Amino acid sequence: IIVKDYDKYLSPDNDGCKDILDLRVSTNEFGNIHVQIFDSYNDQLVNELVKNVIAEQITSFIITGKNIQGSVLRDGDYRIKIIAYDELGNKNETVDNDLIIDKTNPTIQLVEITNGISPQNQDSLYDNASIKLLFDEPVIVSAWLGNYSYQQRVKLVSDEIVNQNELSIEWDGKDATNNYISDGKYFLTVKAVDLAGNVVDVS
Repeated sequence: IIVKDYDKYLSPDNDGCKDILDLRVSTNEFGNIHVQIFDSYNDQLVNELVKNVIAEQITSFIITGKNIQGSVLRDGDYRIKIIAYDELGNKNETVDNDLIIDKTNPTIQLVEITNGISPQNQDSLYDNASIKLLFDEPVIVSAWLGNYSYQQRVKLVSDEIVNQNELSIEWDGKDATNNYISDGKYFLTVKAVDLAGNVVDVS
């Protein structure tokens, strides 16, 4: 049995991102393949897909994150077992493959931000802004500052991978062209995407 590489994260919430998993399997003989999904918490079989297969051809199994009754599975860890039977009934099976179902958006906690800076005079007083963010899981983060007239927008980080659930940002008051931005009030926006594709966007 050969299992093609796949993304183990599944988020079946109909948002168009990782709603299904296309599991691709091949064998060297004719027969049928059983794809079984077990809940790792209680070792219960929650779904099973069966297809007849042709030797040396890739067979696609669409995993929707639902149980046998058609209900969406709870968030959590699951394992996929693949069993192949040839035409004589001989059996072969894989070691367990991981599956993680996650329909929950990540959370963002702002634990530190400098409310006002005066960077242009370079007097070592309030020259930089410090921002510290906490997340409840690994995420990909983008953050930017914008003023209330939407005439200026400064990107602080772009698609930064945060694996340790904490991100610290130091900003010197300059834009992407290395020029100081205009005086005024600015608001912080943070977008975080977790490994299952769930998105949170807060200001």
